[in-house]
Amino acid sequence: MKIMADDVSIVSDAMFYHGKIPVFVEVDVSQPIVKNKAKIDKYRRLKEISKQDFVLIWVTELESRRARLNALCGGLKSRVYTLKEIN
Repeated sequence: MKIMADDVSIVSDAMFYHGKIPVFVEVDVSQPIVKNKAKIDKYRRLKEISKQDFVLIWVTELESRRARLNALCGGLKSRVYTLKEIN
């Protein structure tokens, strides 16, 4: 799903609503962490521009990436799941 606001354009892997709150889903399979950081920075910018609450969910294969993704998402409403948790 493509999200655009001012100078920010993001293509999320999935999006749904929890009540009236948008929830964006990103799947981390083989992306370098630097690309994930750039995407998280875009979500942060989107929040600044839109002033709208949303939740960002990451799904990753590796437990070792959970802490890094959680740290990168600091300041955003987010949650990181591993594949084991959702299977």
